[in-house]
Amino acid sequence: MIRVIILILLLVPAIVIAEEPYKEVKKLIDQALPTGNFEHVLWYEAAEKLQLPLKNNESWGKYYASFLYAYGAGGFENNYKKAEEMGLSAAQEGFLPAMIDRARRNEYGLSGTIDFEKALRWYEKAALEGSRSAAGRLEDVYLNGELGQNRDESKAAKWSEIKGECDQP
Repeated sequence: MIRVIILILLLVPAIVIAEEPYKEVKKLIDQALPTGNFEHVLWYEAAEKLQLPLKNNESWGKYYASFLYAYGAGGFENNYKKAEEMGLSAAQEGFLPAMIDRARRNEYGLSGTIDFEKALRWYEKAALEGSRSAAGRLEDVYLNGELGQNRDESKAAKWSEIKGECDQP
């Protein structure tokens, strides 16, 4: 029993430390975006914090670097194609915010074309990985007959139930 407690005490800080860079970079980008100044110091701070995760090919690093490439911010070249590739790669690797971003990009045509089928697939993947917002969007799709789908109360109920079990925003 004591070994289990010691193991937990050793692992919890490692998990917290692993989460911190992701949260820190997200916060920096969230603060930098409204400035409209892509040379703002916050972009450079985010870029600095992304160097190691990019070197280690981490999904979350790719996703947040995609913002810097899209805007040409923080010393990153303005390269929309690279931004798209990195965002897609992060989604394919299962990084939840990237999956939701892919769904929205397909739903609203933010990547060039509207593709409801791809949007639905990304929402479904994200919902099954625990995203309440993705499950809620699917519930709305089937309640209201959106994204080229017919109204279907049983599918809406299914996604509502899944939404209740989700543990991520």
